[in-house]
Amino acid sequence: QLAGQVHRLCEYFDRYSVARGDVVAVALERSLELVVAQVSVLVHGAVLLPIDMDQPARRVDDMLREAQARLVVAADAGAIGRSNLLPVLDVSSALADAPTGSPDLAARTVGVGPGDGVYTLFTSGSTGRPKGAVNTQGGIANRVEWMQQTYRLTPDDRVLHKTPIAFDVAVWEWLWPLSVGATVVLAEPGAHKDPVALARCIVQHQVTVTHFIPSMLRLFATQPEARACTSLRQIVCSGEELTAVGVEEARRICPAVDNLYGPTEAAIDVTWWACRGDEQRVPIGSPISGVRCRVVDATGALVPVGVPGELLIGGVAMAQGYAHRPGLTARAFVPDPWADGERLYRTGDRVRWREAGVLEFLGRLDAQVKIRGVRVEPGEVEAALQACPGVDGAAVVV
Repeated sequence: QLAGQVHRLCEYFDRYSVARGDVVAVALERSLELVVAQVSVLVHGAVLLPIDMDQPARRVDDMLREAQARLVVAADAGAIGRSNLLPVLDVSSALADAPTGSPDLAARTVGVGPGDGVYTLFTSGSTGRPKGAVNTQGGIANRVEWMQQTYRLTPDDRVLHKTPIAFDVAVWEWLWPLSVGATVVLAEPGAHKDPVALARCIVQHQVTVTHFIPSMLRLFATQPEARACTSLRQIVCSGEELTAVGVEEARRICPAVDNLYGPTEAAIDVTWWACRGDEQRVPIGSPISGVRCRVVDATGALVPVGVPGELLIGGVAMAQGYAHRPGLTARAFVPDPWADGERLYRTGDRVRWREAGVLEFLGRLDAQVKIRGVRVEPGEVEAALQACPGVDGAAVVV
């Protein structure tokens, strides 16, 4: 059934002359149609641009323009953002007459290589403009394969899809279980903000694997309803610093809690730590397969174990760069002096090797902050304030 629906949407992409490598925006609430639309974009060989419609219309316009999107898949054919310069595909109408058979979709992916773009996600920019990181087919394939080798989903598993689609975690919440024949459980729109609603969803659908940002995990774990989530076998955390107290609370409702780390400029997560419950400070762990991590000082020289420095990321997980921003890409993605022809992404995160092969997060080297898991550059907020009539200057603090 899924293949039939994907085939039908890909036919519509053909009608709109969407070519391999073109950007297709998906602006849908969490729903069956959302999953179908995102699978269809990947199968078609296009680049997925997830759009969270809770964002301001002007920002939606900026993202569509920056990414040079060719088509928007939405719940109806109305305007997207402030303007409607792009064609909008009404997904419900498009899927109304989807075939019931199981067409062969493999031919559509012929010619797609590991270096091709697969999705673009926008994050806060210090100059006031959001920047879109373009991740690769090879990066997400490596990430999903690592996750399967590590957690071993089976067809009996049920993975909760609750992360807003503008976050990279949302990609694996549907792609990983579908790739191995497990079940995707879709939380109701808005449920990611309600720990009680999430607990009831987990119990009702017997969810076995889910993700939380640490601040939401602490809120969730303290709810009486969370004690009934006995089906959970794995909780994955990322997006914020995970504390030892957070691990202790989470392990009361789930035996396995892991801490993962990764910037938007890489295919979701690049390091991993299986929490033991006895850590005074929870590390971000070791590089996953296919990833290189370097820790350097201000001169770019490698630092020894225990010495703080900036984390640089390389390997298959690294993004192509920022969409249509060559100058910004060149500053953030630099040559790897230890590997000819390779690049490293400068994260701006301050870390140290706690021991050989295990990284500890120490904070930022710049003003960037995390607000409930969302990357925010105070400079972007200042730029927005300074654009308001009557405002001559602005300073932003957390």
